[in-house]
Formats: sequence, C-alpha cells, structure tokens
Amino acid sequence: HSFPTRRSSDLSWDIGNKVQNLTDIEIEYGLKGKEQKTQLCTAKKRSFTFKGLKEGKCYTFRIRGISDHRNTKAGIVYGKWSKRINCIIPTIKIKKEVTVTQGKTKSLGASITGKSKKAKWSSSDNSIATVDQKGNVTGKKEGTVKVTVEANGVKKTCTVKVSVPVKAVSARSSHTAILKTDGSLWMCGYNSRGQLGDGTTTERHTPVKIMTGVASVSAGGYHTAILKTNGSLWMCGDNSWGQLGDGTTINRSTPVQVY
Repeated sequence: HSFPTRRSSDLSWDIGNKVQNLTDIEIEYGLKGKEQKTQLCTAKKRSFTFKGLKEGKCYTFRIRGISDHRNTKAGIVYGKWSKRINCIIPTIKIKKEVTVTQGKTKSLGASITGKSKKAKWSSSDNSIATVDQKGNVTGKKEGTVKVTVEANGVKKTCTVKVSVPVKAVSARSSHTAILKTDGSLWMCGYNSRGQLGDGTTTERHTPVKIMTGVASVSAGGYHTAILKTNGSLWMCGDNSWGQLGDGTTINRSTPVQVY
C-alpha cells in the first residue's frame, strides 16, 4: 500500500506463483469501524486507486483472490482475506490569513493528520516575515507574504500580513499625519495645497506612504512640518506667506529640505 495523497490512495499487491486458475480479485474497503464496500477486479490487475476519500479519516483495505478450481468439484473458491491495512488520508488545517506585528512572533497553529507529523515550512519573502519549522512566524517589515506548510504530500498556504504600530499622530481639520514605529510617515485627507507631500494635490481617503526615517511630524492648517531622524527639517503644502521657509511663496506638494 502506498501512502495516500490528498483524497486518494493507491493499493497494490503481489499474488505469487502458487495461486492457480485465479479469475478475480476482490477488494474490501471503507471507513474504519463502518460498513465496508467491495470492488471486483480482473485477475490480471495488481493495483487499484481509490478516489473521493475524506481528508483526515482512517480507511481500511484488504484483498482476496477468487479461484476457479476446474480440476475439483469445489467450483469457485474464495481465498483468505489479507491482513487489514489501515491508513489515514492526510490533511493540514491552517488559518487562511493572519496578521502579525513587526518584531513580534505568532504561531500559525497548523493541525496535521497523516503518517508523519513532520512539516516543512517556508516564507515567500523572508525580508517581510520569516517562519521556523514549528510554524512560528516573525514579522520583519510591513508587507504581505505567503507562508507554506507541506506534510505527507499535502500543501497549504496562509497569507501573513505584517503590520507596523503607530508611534504618533498629528491632525488638523483637513489632513492627518501618521508616524509609525519604523520611521515611515503616512498622510491622508485634504490635499489642495500639496500638504500631504505625495507629489500631487489629490485628496486621499486612505493613508499613503510619504517617506521613511522620520522622527516626528506636525500638521499645520494647510502645510506639514517633518523632522527626520538625522535632524533635518522638511516642509510641504501651502506657502502663501512663506511659512515653509524655503525662501519662496510657492506651494510644495513634495517635501523640501529647509534645514
């Protein structure tokens, strides 16, 4: 008996050279402890594939030969049933999607049934999230990856989203600045003067990433001040009165360095 793959199982056998006048092979199979079904095969057949089996369930199989003893008065003779073979159709149960915080570790908690409990884990992008061989995933940076677990010929995939916590928020009536713990700056809201700093004057209803390496941010009426981790000061937005400090009165839709 070959170990089953997902929802199917192959049974093969060897008759030997002592059996004479073999006419048919009878196979008995079914869920363990339940009513068994039978399947007839020709005498020449040496294997059979069972399909439509249920994942995670235990099945039993056994075979016997049917021989036509023409040289005796016994007629059709049924051989002894072979020893029962038990097998579990393998399966893997795992969440379809999980979220893990950057720098944190979370167990994906896969449930494996089958001949072996040993699984192989892998991440589609280790720079975003890594996974050890126990199914513990660690967030590295913001993004989305596919984590795959494989065992007993079965493969399942989980979508892992890595999120970055918010460090600080600065908001005025028309726009909002969001600073995350990784130093990335995100903006949303009204953008008529370029105060979001995304290079446009398009209103944003969801946060857009502006830059990295930010230490703090302050949202003004229609302009934004950004202090970076290296101590430099950047400004964007309305500049009607020279409030950006860049020596002009030109609105800036992309942050310009002032100091």
